[in-house]
Amino acid sequence: MADVPWVDVRTYGAKGDGETDDTKAIQAVIDVVKAMDNGGVVFFPPGTFQVTSLNLSGTTGNRLVSPSIALIGSGIKATRLEGTLNGAILIDAMGRDFLSVEDMEIGTDGTAVYQTGIFLARRTGGLIECLLNRFKNLYIRGDFSVAAMVAIAAETNYWEQCVFENNDDTNGYCCFFTGPNNDVAGITSTNGTPLASTNTCNTMVKCTFISENNNATLLIFDESAEYDMISCNVEGGNHTGIKFATYIGGQSGVVFKGPVNWVGTLWEASSGTVHYLTTPGAGGYYTDIIDAGGIYRLYGSGVTSYAMAHDANPATTIKCSIKDVRIEVPGSLDISLTYSLGCHFDIWSPSYPTTITIASGKNASFFRALTLSLPVSDMGAWPGIVDTHAETVSGDDGYGTTLPATGTWKRGMRFWRSDATASASPGWICVTSGTYSAATDATGDTDGSTAVITGMEDTSDFYIGNYVTVSAGFPTTGPYRIISKAATTVTVETNSDSAQSNITVSTPDPVWKTMASLGA
Repeated sequence: MADVPWVDVRTYGAKGDGETDDTKAIQAVIDVVKAMDNGGVVFFPPGTFQVTSLNLSGTTGNRLVSPSIALIGSGIKATRLEGTLNGAILIDAMGRDFLSVEDMEIGTDGTAVYQTGIFLARRTGGLIECLLNRFKNLYIRGDFSVAAMVAIAAETNYWEQCVFENNDDTNGYCCFFTGPNNDVAGITSTNGTPLASTNTCNTMVKCTFISENNNATLLIFDESAEYDMISCNVEGGNHTGIKFATYIGGQSGVVFKGPVNWVGTLWEASSGTVHYLTTPGAGGYYTDIIDAGGIYRLYGSGVTSYAMAHDANPATTIKCSIKDVRIEVPGSLDISLTYSLGCHFDIWSPSYPTTITIASGKNASFFRALTLSLPVSDMGAWPGIVDTHAETVSGDDGYGTTLPATGTWKRGMRFWRSDATASASPGWICVTSGTYSAATDATGDTDGSTAVITGMEDTSDFYIGNYVTVSAGFPTTGPYRIISKAATTVTVETNSDSAQSNITVSTPDPVWKTMASLGA
């Protein structure tokens, strides 16, 4: 196999001095590489290369795939593409397959506002797809009216270790926009017309989306999107009113179709919404939005997940979930659902308030909420709570890195690990009630089948069904099972007649069982 040719943009006159317009020189290199049957590499040495717009769009006509092109820089801190033309697309890759862009910063000059930094889309005018493109080690930041990056009906694309940041509020400082058509994004290209189609099989790994502004909308998923978001960071910092991921089900009857799978995501905010569902038209609903094994780092109150409008057309969620997500630092999270069908929500939030409010649910499950609000009346045509399992965290549950050595623990109470990870057990559950070091003086008497222990100083730490031991036997020290209790008396099971005075009654320590690992 022949080596892929590398072409340095300087060989065609690019300066990279941050002052010269290098558009013609760089475009000339791109056009040469585009014309090669097997494609090639456009290499950028260290420098700031000012451009207006670069055309990497696929060739029109009956060509199924385009030749491979790679734009390779010398590193994020070394190579910068800087846009200078207001209203343009910085890199237009409509109808482009097998494009790689790596190791550079892509941004604006602080004056021009671009539509987007990189535009991926199917295009009309031939059998031109937009797939199998790869982006790695990029920092896309600047002023973009739509988003730092836009992908319309682009499939099987891959992003790794890319950072997205937008400082323009035209579209809520959006970092990344994707959808099956251009209706909402409204991108205008001089290189063709975007073609509506499916929007599947895309993956982002270790990418970061940053907001430096209040009320920002970081990611927008329009109508349908199949994305795996793996180990990504979505950061709102100390800013307020952030909408991290917005899912649009806009027109009447429109369904937002996932799956959007967030795996091991860090969500960081002071206030705002993690998963924001827009108000749908009648008959619209949302399906397959999955948040698994992530961390919510909430620095303040008023953070909501799966927030939606409660109006004439309340949103419905189907097969959506938050699974094994952990709240890491003090803050609060509220999940507010209208209609939830087949959803699962399981949030581990040690000592930090979590509230789940649901108006209607079917085949749904809700675990480890500190507060759970369920409907108290018939919801009419919608089911109320049907086949739904709900489990809340007791205010008496404990938190720490190791099991407690003091206190009274009832069967069913849990002790949560404050250092749990996505692959470890979240803690322990008490399977036998007990009290550490609980003891009281008493007098005992038996009648052959039961023993009444009287004169006890305090019975608050002794529970029916628990077992006690005594310092002098009935005729043995036990253990004996408690079958009833009063303020100063407990009755236990025994099989012999005995009378004993001046005894000490105590309970065994609680018995704990390790809970299943998160994600198991």
